[in-house]
Amino acid sequence: MYYAQTGTARTRVTMPGMNRTVRFARNTQATVVKGARQAVRRITWQDRAIEVYGQAAAKETSSLQVELAHRLLVLTGRVIAQDSIYANRDERLAVANVDGTVFRLHRDRLVVVRPCAHCGTGEFESPAIQVLSDLGHALSVWEPLHKDCQTEEPELEDF
Repeated sequence: MYYAQTGTARTRVTMPGMNRTVRFARNTQATVVKGARQAVRRITWQDRAIEVYGQAAAKETSSLQVELAHRLLVLTGRVIAQDSIYANRDERLAVANVDGTVFRLHRDRLVVVRPCAHCGTGEFESPAIQVLSDLGHALSVWEPLHKDCQTEEPELEDF
């Protein structure tokens, strides 16, 4: 298939392998197919809707990555590459790992994700992080635990 488009009036274009010259009028587009058959594919409204959805999905995924990268830059001073951030458009979720700390942006709520402080399993989300002091709390004081896990404290002996 050969595609040709012109913006000038009455331009002649010769297609390789063809024994004829095709004439175009101003601002028109034509498709020329080798041989006697011409295949014209009409774009349906369903095709157009799917195409627009795909374009919107890519933009929304990118905007999630940009949003998380920006918030992490403000909080940590670290520049995070957009392609190193996982994003799920349908769930409005973006996840990044910065120096071993996992950050999750879920529906505009930024949190730190950590395992149980006692057994090291599971995933727990910190309280929402909006400012640097919230991040400091999540990194130093917050210790998530399963219901059945308890931190080990020395037992007091009865005298």
